[in-house]
Amino acid sequence: KRRKGFDVVVEPMYRRGVSSDEIKDYIQDAYDNWERPPEYVLLIGDVNAAGIQMPTFYINNPDRQEVDPTDQPYVQLEGDDYFIDAFIGRISCDSPNPGDLQRALARYLRHEKELQNLNGLDRGAFHRATIFGGNFGDSGNPISSPVETCRWLGERLRDRGYDVEEFYYEHEGDNNDPGPIVRSIDRGVNIVAYRGWADANGPHYPQFHKDNLDELTNEPLLPIFTFFVCNTGDFDNNDHTQCFGEYSITRGTRRTPRGALAFFGPSDLHTKTMFNNPMLGGFYFSLLYRNIRTFGPLTLAGKMEIWNGYPNKRERGRQVEFYTSVYNILGDPEVTVYLDAPFTLEVEHADRMFVGDSYGEFHVRNQAGSPVEGAMVTLRKTDETVITLLTDSDGLALVPVQLESEGELEVTVIARQAYPYMATIPVSSPERNIGFAAVEISNGEDDRLITGAPVDLTVTLHNSGAFAAGSVQAELSTPLDCIEIVSSHAEFGDIPPGESAAADAPYRVI
Repeated sequence: KRRKGFDVVVEPMYRRGVSSDEIKDYIQDAYDNWERPPEYVLLIGDVNAAGIQMPTFYINNPDRQEVDPTDQPYVQLEGDDYFIDAFIGRISCDSPNPGDLQRALARYLRHEKELQNLNGLDRGAFHRATIFGGNFGDSGNPISSPVETCRWLGERLRDRGYDVEEFYYEHEGDNNDPGPIVRSIDRGVNIVAYRGWADANGPHYPQFHKDNLDELTNEPLLPIFTFFVCNTGDFDNNDHTQCFGEYSITRGTRRTPRGALAFFGPSDLHTKTMFNNPMLGGFYFSLLYRNIRTFGPLTLAGKMEIWNGYPNKRERGRQVEFYTSVYNILGDPEVTVYLDAPFTLEVEHADRMFVGDSYGEFHVRNQAGSPVEGAMVTLRKTDETVITLLTDSDGLALVPVQLESEGELEVTVIARQAYPYMATIPVSSPERNIGFAAVEISNGEDDRLITGAPVDLTVTLHNSGAFAAGSVQAELSTPLDCIEIVSSHAEFGDIPPGESAAADAPYRVI
């Protein structure tokens, strides 16, 4: 996460007796007072664990006597509404070493850092999906919308070029065997979605339970699991220490994670079709047509579909608040979701940088050689430099740096639908290294830049090398036609090592 440009704080808070209010107070303080408030929160620990306890909040079902766990209040940080102000997920585990936590975290490290280099990666898997659903209800009334909603999703994915396999239980006596679903996921898929009938053990029509997750051999690409169905995300279930969703993100081993990349589903046992269907629609419409590629924002898009669709049920204590609360993320809320097969970034930069360098130049292109606009370039060197800049329309980022010592500069470049580019640039001390230190701007009256008026730029250079630099001079140039350089030459004389010198005369531009 730090290589992607995030400020990351790991705060140990698990202890017997820690309350959800104490944890909420910590997150609230961070949101109110940190220079960069948290955008994502990941809880690690289980509600009912003997070891790493991580409590939660609870909400009443407005339609029946039922109380369900929810992590959403942790990130309701501003105003008196029930909208979240950061994205939150949970990895449930009882012990930090080894076990579920390591198996869960391993899948995110592989997905974010190593995916393109993994043996056996089939790029075709990025355009494959497994969708299944069941028209089953215990009310005695026929229902059809779960399967219809799943078929809508299948059609939209096929329009995108996906190979979609679908399995449906529409009538009593239909095939309920989990085997075809297991085999479908094992061929390598990017998306797994379900609507129908389930509990904390998993879907029943057609059947796909927790023990079927243990049969999966689906790696290296792991799919997102989106189960818009009762109780599959109940991380405080009395009958199952791990619900289906918790179980899905901890399958396999550290070396070969299996199951789900991340899970989204509700904790309530008696959710209603009229809310589950639009939740699916909002999630996948945003993935397909709104270019949202991060798991947390996609889940919020699903919830906003309910908000938009039921204006008469938005009051506190009503169904909109309830469904936006009981649907939770199990896993990393910031994980990247690839809709298509990612492309490889071609990044051009210096092979070596020097102590005292004031900027790095990075050109980002795709494999066809076209510039990539909006790529995020992050440079990190311990505590000296942590800075992120976006590339311009030419794929160029001139990233300011402050290199004060030898070492290594970590480079990370990310872009939509691209594998991350990661490299390390060695930083060494040169014999002589003259770099920009400061500039004084004057238009004759103050330090404003005024269109059409001459401006003087008095530049100071710094020698960060080990030896003196003699008779230093510098020419000012620009590729911009809108700037006229009236005076382009300046001399700085001799600059001793570790010292700075101002120009003998200012540059002048209009």
